[in-house]
Amino acid sequence: MVWKRTPREGDENWAQYYVLIRRNAKQDKLQNDNWKDVAYSAFKGKSKKVVDKMLSTEGIVKEIRSRTYKVVASTGWRGLEWEIGDKAYFHYMTQKNNDFVAYENAVWKPIAQQRILDGYLKYWGLSELLDSNDVTKVLDSKATHVAINFPAKKKNEIQWKQPEGFLNQKAFEGLLESREMLDAEELTLVYSTF
Repeated sequence: MVWKRTPREGDENWAQYYVLIRRNAKQDKLQNDNWKDVAYSAFKGKSKKVVDKMLSTEGIVKEIRSRTYKVVASTGWRGLEWEIGDKAYFHYMTQKNNDFVAYENAVWKPIAQQRILDGYLKYWGLSELLDSNDVTKVLDSKATHVAINFPAKKKNEIQWKQPEGFLNQKAFEGLLESREMLDAEELTLVYSTF
């Protein structure tokens, strides 16, 4: 999927587009040095020169900032239908203690699941940063995770309120203290193979 980021004032160095690629375990075993062999076999019948031209980003991409994430917490999907123009939101997060993922699973995930049941959200997921390319490492980001929300088209959601009751409030405080979170980034779907 290719998503265009909604620009904000003063963020000239942010990426303009995000490409999200889901891979399965078999695909994860592919080595960086043999991906072209896989591409050539996928485009069987085309010459290597033609395939290289199809895969080239020359003149299109100024800089590629690559990150590899692993999903560590998520809800189920409510439908996989995607339409050009759909929105998504993500937050870069920095883990502050060892309980971070446990808090996200125990406190935030049920909130996201209820929003899915109510028809306002398609999916929520939390992914841990595993690796970055050299261009990305130079940015010296402290983010350890990213949370992604795919809202549904249903409107008029009641404004979310912090949980009530002593235990719920303490759990929510623990969640907030377990991480730092940047403001949400808005993305708009411009291409998808789903």
